[in-house]
Amino acid sequence: MLYQGIGEHEASAALQGTAMNLELKGRLALVSGSTAGIGRAIAASLAREGARVIVNGRLQASVDQAVAELKVSTGADICGFAGDLGTAAGVGEARAAPCRR
Repeated sequence: MLYQGIGEHEASAALQGTAMNLELKGRLALVSGSTAGIGRAIAASLAREGARVIVNGRLQASVDQAVAELKVSTGADICGFAGDLGTAAGVGEARAAPCRR
């Protein structure tokens, strides 16, 4: 069912009440384009499910802000990587990122 007539924050709060166990505890998830919009919502959902999340965006400042806010809102293990995953060089940098532990 769609949540018609309510804002994004209210819809998000309503959906947060539905718990699923996707068995993601300890898994690592790289979410591209996750500094805003649907990518950020996906990163937050994965974090709430127990995944360690790597936030990705092209600008370091946006990545840093998203990581800080998601850590506070989810309490999860979140790190960030600024780079363009649409290039071979960006993918190589992501593979070498320190948060892949």
